[in-house]
Amino acid sequence: MRWFRPAGLLFVPTSLAGWLLCAGALAFCINTFWAIDRHSHSASDTLYGIFPFWIPALLVLAWIADRTGDAPRRRQRLASGGDAQPTPTLDARSWTELRIATLQPLFR
Repeated sequence: MRWFRPAGLLFVPTSLAGWLLCAGALAFCINTFWAIDRHSHSASDTLYGIFPFWIPALLVLAWIADRTGDAPRRRQRLASGGDAQPTPTLDARSWTELRIATLQPLFR
């Protein structure tokens, strides 16, 4: 059962376990913010104080979301050769053409 579903770079909880995990991470972040901000003297003190707590907590949440989302199934399919396609090789001219084709719409 999937706990999260990918939505671009983020993951959206799709099950009760995913929602509980997100709520727990949010409660942890709010609690550490209040505890750190109570004794800090400036905004930078608060940011320096919450950084060592928030980053690991959010990285663990992102890791769990990645592992319980759709990504593992996609990786398993690719590892088993289900969707495997040969990787095209690009020479210098192809890379230049690819970069031009990618950037060209930005300057119109």
